[in-house]
Amino acid sequence: MAPQASYKPDIRLVFLTMIDIVGYGQARRSTQWNVNVSNCVVSFLSHQHQQLTSNIKLMEFLAGLWRARQST
Repeated sequence: MAPQASYKPDIRLVFLTMIDIVGYGQARRSTQWNVNVSNCVVSFLSHQHQQLTSNIKLMEFLAGLWRARQST
């Protein structure tokens, strides 16, 4: 049984990642890219009040953004 670790994501890390990814989209002049990333950010932050119980959720979120970046 996996231990239930209480983890508070470092919002600074999240925002630095967003800035990097959005900057990449702007460099490519990709409006749709930035809309998609913005939607991901809003979705993620709106779930902050639900107390993330592990860092898995955050890692999945960042990995999803990374995959999206690699696919463009």
